[in-house]
Amino acid sequence: LRQTYEERIDGYSTPPRRQLEQIHLENEDDIKRAAETLAKEENKGRSFLDMAKEITGKDEQVLSLGWNLREDLPDEIVEDVFALVDGAVSAPLKSPFGWHIIHVTGAEKGNIRSFEDVKEDIREELATEEALDALYEVIKQVEDSFAGGATLEKMAENLNLDVTRLEAIDAQGKNADGRDIPGLPGEKFVRNVFETGEGEQADLVETEDDGFYVLRVDKI
Repeated sequence: LRQTYEERIDGYSTPPRRQLEQIHLENEDDIKRAAETLAKEENKGRSFLDMAKEITGKDEQVLSLGWNLREDLPDEIVEDVFALVDGAVSAPLKSPFGWHIIHVTGAEKGNIRSFEDVKEDIREELATEEALDALYEVIKQVEDSFAGGATLEKMAENLNLDVTRLEAIDAQGKNADGRDIPGLPGEKFVRNVFETGEGEQADLVETEDDGFYVLRVDKI
């Protein structure tokens, strides 16, 4: 369990991310003037996004960057951006795309779920994987038995499997009394029955819930 946890640690980790708005300009002098405008006393309390629209002439879709992981940002500014706390506004930052002033509107720390938190989930996953491996080994033996000429009954006897006998089944999955037959293996079972001729044995079929069955029609 511990080994699997270490191997799958990325799947149990939530990376840090930031919700961002920006002023983006090409020229350094322009971005400096934008920073001065933001810092003016009369502009204190105004919405960063409203001021960004005025300064850049761009719409909200361009200025609002939404949630970003570290890999979503240029390497040149990512450390500065992720050092900002929620609500903070950066100094002018240079990237290959120009100059930016970044406003952080949301900040989430990264998190790693502990081994104890996920241990039972891992146990269930591994048990399921082992069960499927065991099932496919049985299926291989079933196929080998049929390839060797074994009958359905002989194969089941050799592999200690149960044979279920249905005395009667109609095209609606009901018995001779007109009652539903419980526990039929999969939605397509009835159709497969009625596509199989008298005395014929159908191919092995995988069901929707990872089961398998093989059927033989003894009489029509």
